[in-house]
Amino acid sequence: MVLDFEGERLYLHEEDYQVGLYMNSLYLALSPAQREQYKAMDKHYVTLEAFFHGRRSAEDDFAGELWDVREVTVMNRRSDSRR
Repeated sequence: MVLDFEGERLYLHEEDYQVGLYMNSLYLALSPAQREQYKAMDKHYVTLEAFFHGRRSAEDDFAGELWDVREVTVMNRRSDSRR
């Protein structure tokens, strides 16, 4: 989850954010209170519960929108077991 000045997004992969692949992201419709509540989770892997709405027009630079976000939780990343 990325909470940037340009907007809040949930990216499918870390690399998508790094190279600016916006079509592999979902816009997060957060209220100002939610933005403040979740700011410590910026640039973390998260799970969330929300409603999904697909891309509205060809001009949108994201794959869809998540709105009425109800819960966001930071994921615990397990270490790679192959090492």
